[in-house]
Amino acid sequence: IRRQRQMCIRDSFYKGGLALGNYKIIVEKEGYFPTSGSIRVRLGETARADVKLRSFEEAMPESAKASKRGADLLKAGRYVEAIETFTEVISKDQSNPIFYYYRGAAYEKNGNIDQAVQDYQKAIELKPDFVLPIARTGRILAKQGYYEKALEFFQKAVELGDQDTTTFYNYGVCLMNSRDRQKAKQVFEKLISLDENYAEAYYHLGIIHIGLGDSAMAKEYLQKFIEMDPENKNIPIAKQILESLR
Repeated sequence: IRRQRQMCIRDSFYKGGLALGNYKIIVEKEGYFPTSGSIRVRLGETARADVKLRSFEEAMPESAKASKRGADLLKAGRYVEAIETFTEVISKDQSNPIFYYYRGAAYEKNGNIDQAVQDYQKAIELKPDFVLPIARTGRILAKQGYYEKALEFFQKAVELGDQDTTTFYNYGVCLMNSRDRQKAKQVFEKLISLDENYAEAYYHLGIIHIGLGDSAMAKEYLQKFIEMDPENKNIPIAKQILESLR
């Protein structure tokens, strides 16, 4: 994906090499309501979709100031105040998934994980294809050790078009913890295609290839990891493994 900034008011994204067929596009940006569109890719043609995002202020003038204030408080690390602000907004409009998502994010940052999950689930209930709370729920479940359940959320986020490298990293780690090496391999390879400089993806690919009995590829990935991130905490392990493979 190639991203270009134009006069600070528009974003353009380009993706080449797509197979022919129909594609659903989901666009999400903090401070704006998520929206979606669709395109059909035909042979020898360039398919284009223009999507306009609606800001809080544009879509809901009555709650715009309060919701913007809540988002600013969250960004500033004032989580309790952000929670209070979005609680007030929700009391006036209980049908907007964005408000539950932001309050959930504030709860999560403030350490109230159970309440965060509740708000994320409410946001998903209101908007089943809302990628952000889906991915965040997966991350929380993974941290709690519920890998199988977390996998359901990560897989759904990816199926909905999530391109966040953090989502793919967490997805891959969960698959490794669930001993699904082949699927984990595919996920980490996809992660590298999204960001070739994501060093820890190479580390995990090295570990995976050891389990798959491919020591040559394991050496290649681990050496790449060491060269890219020499200060990483896993460097001693990577070096020890490389030594044992010689």
